[in-house]
Amino acid sequence: MTHFLTIKDNQYNNIKNENNCSDNLNNYPIHQFTFGVTDNLDNDFNNITNAWTQLYNNSSSNKFMIVFKTNITGTVPVKYAYKMVAYIKSIKALRKEYGEKYDKLYQSVVIIENSNLRFLMDLVLKLTKPLAPIYIVSNDNEMKEVLRCARKGVICDNPKIKYIKP
Repeated sequence: MTHFLTIKDNQYNNIKNENNCSDNLNNYPIHQFTFGVTDNLDNDFNNITNAWTQLYNNSSSNKFMIVFKTNITGTVPVKYAYKMVAYIKSIKALRKEYGEKYDKLYQSVVIIENSNLRFLMDLVLKLTKPLAPIYIVSNDNEMKEVLRCARKGVICDNPKIKYIKP
């Protein structure tokens, strides 16, 4: 079972039509990955990184955005932070070797409600810079706010939302 979802435009019509702003994301499909869907975090992690890699290998796709959603209430082993750092570094190495093919990620949004996962995300970001601008939010409403800002082509200015540049 893969935990990969392409968000359809009609799921976010209320965002697109709000304020009648230009829809800069039409050119960038938004993909959602959910971590913690099953009890097997290794499978979840591998499914996410495999699907993420497929986005780079899709020759018909130019740029894309990713929304990472977490469904975890308990403790997550620190090994997943190190696995994510290794994956990010592998993509950076592929960028050096293959150029634009591995530079398609426009922006990421990470929805984290769990303090343990927030700690792990902070660890990842201390060990490596992100591949693209990243927002760390606490809930779906903040994620939608980030998408509204992206549609306007501006950086979200909300003290509850953390923004990290590469």
